[in-house]
Amino acid sequence: MNPVNKSQIKIIHTLLNKAKLMDSKLQIVHDISLGRVESTKDLWFDEAAQLIAFLNKSTDHRQQTTDPKQRMINSIIAMAHEMGWIGELSIVNGGGLKKKKDYSGLHAWVEKYGYLKKRLNAYNEKELPTLVTQMQQVYSGWLRK
Repeated sequence: MNPVNKSQIKIIHTLLNKAKLMDSKLQIVHDISLGRVESTKDLWFDEAAQLIAFLNKSTDHRQQTTDPKQRMINSIIAMAHEMGWIGELSIVNGGGLKKKKDYSGLHAWVEKYGYLKKRLNAYNEKELPTLVTQMQQVYSGWLRK
C-alpha cells in the first residue's frame, strides 16, 4: 500500500473546510480507514482518494440543494442523525466492507408520530414545515436531557 501524499492531504483539508466538517476530521478519517488511524497523514493513498471522492460528492450535493422540500427533509434527517435515530449498516461487498445509512428509526418515528402518519418522502412541500416544527420540538427536548 502506498502512503498518502502531501497534495492529497491539502485537498482533504480544503474539502473538509469547505464542507464545514473540520471539527469531525478525526472521526471521518477513523471511519474511512476502518478504525486504523485518525490522522490524514497516516492514511493510505487509496483511502485518501476515497475520502476525496466522498468529500467532493458531499460538497457538490450541499451546494446544489436549493429545493425547499429537500432542505426541510435534510433538516429533519440532520436532527434525527444527531439523536442517533439514523444508524449504519455494514455490508460485505465483494470482499470489502461498505457502510450504508439506516433510516429505519427515522421512518418509524415519522410514520408513528408524524402529524400525518405517513412516510417522510410522502410529505409535500406545504406539509413539511409542520413536520419540521414537530421534529424541532422533539430535538429540543432531546437536547435538554
